[in-house]
Amino acid sequence: MKFYRLGDIPFRRDDLVFKAPVTGVLIWCCVYSGIAIALLRFGISGAKIAGLNLPSGLVFYGGAAVFGLLGWAAWGQFRARRKPSNWLLRCQAGGVLIKYRSFQNWRCPADDVQAVGIDDSEIAEVRLVREQRTVPGLGGKGNQQFQRLTFLVFRLVNADTSALEARLLAEQKAEPPGLFKTIYRDYPVAVLPGGIIQLRWSFSGGYKISPSPNRAMEYLSGRVKIAGPDATKIDLTRPGQPGPEAGDAQILKLARSGDTLGAVKLTRQLYGSTLDEAVAYVEKLQSGVDG
Repeated sequence: MKFYRLGDIPFRRDDLVFKAPVTGVLIWCCVYSGIAIALLRFGISGAKIAGLNLPSGLVFYGGAAVFGLLGWAAWGQFRARRKPSNWLLRCQAGGVLIKYRSFQNWRCPADDVQAVGIDDSEIAEVRLVREQRTVPGLGGKGNQQFQRLTFLVFRLVNADTSALEARLLAEQKAEPPGLFKTIYRDYPVAVLPGGIIQLRWSFSGGYKISPSPNRAMEYLSGRVKIAGPDATKIDLTRPGQPGPEAGDAQILKLARSGDTLGAVKLTRQLYGSTLDEAVAYVEKLQSGVDG
């Protein structure tokens, strides 16, 4: 296991690269921006909406602002996906490279250590895992929603992953330079007990990595053991009054898979926190701060 800064990573032309696709987010950027421009033009032209008690201008300008912000957010995603730092896994002859910094955090210093290289000889097996989660939903206590996630899981020959865990903890504390900082609490790589490295491949149909994880397993077949796929179901709405450690583990599981809102809702459910307290608590857990 070897760790790399982005500029020191040994890229090769024949690398099989897995990353977040660009096309879908570009389409949404165009759709949101087009709707915002259309609403703005309706507002400027003084168009009326029959049967509406509110001023038409307020509706058109308000709608244009909302869709304009959505378009701006989609544009930010498009920019991030166009960066060379947009990749999660690179399969090479003799091993793999895993980039544990989210592509969304490209503003963080490029000279940070943010990837790990693992030789084929260090990999005991690779497995595809599909997970269905039941999490707290919107609308108050008792509401539920379902999430579907896909992971590519590497089990290492040496179960000691303490060095990688330390790097992941450091990554959770990383911040971009400047006064106005944009940081995404998105951590696509996690370490599980038993020398397991888990790569989040897709999340509820929105976030996904391309090509499919089957392509990575096909590439690695013949070099490392390919284990059969696994499917799990977990319910995070019924914690069964866990102790603080178990409750925090559930919160972190949601947050690190990209569902920060679900982590906040679960924090409020477990600890009776206010919204601000829950947000602060989730951020503290992700940053690894004690106390």
